[in-house]
Amino acid sequence: MAPFRAAERNQTLFPVIAAVVLAALLLVGLRMDVVRMRYASAQSVSLERELLDEKRNITVQLLRLREPKLLSERAAELGFAKPDRVITLFTRTDFDAPAVGAEPRP
Repeated sequence: MAPFRAAERNQTLFPVIAAVVLAALLLVGLRMDVVRMRYASAQSVSLERELLDEKRNITVQLLRLREPKLLSERAAELGFAKPDRVITLFTRTDFDAPAVGAEPRP
């Protein structure tokens, strides 16, 4: 009767082992997804930081190019005549960022 019990125990033990192995594989898959998502998140943060730096540099360049003193110096270098009048055009960025050397808004 002992061989019958050993065979019966093996039959009940096999589904338990299979369930444990399946659960372990699922956990490993989930861990790999978490690691993959962390790398993707880090890449996104890095890209966002680079884009913000680029935006900051472009904004500084735009403000520098629109500075009246620098514009007049550059125009004199290029041989432009002094204008009779100056027309100021406002864009959306004029309201977002103050001009270089401007007083802070209250």
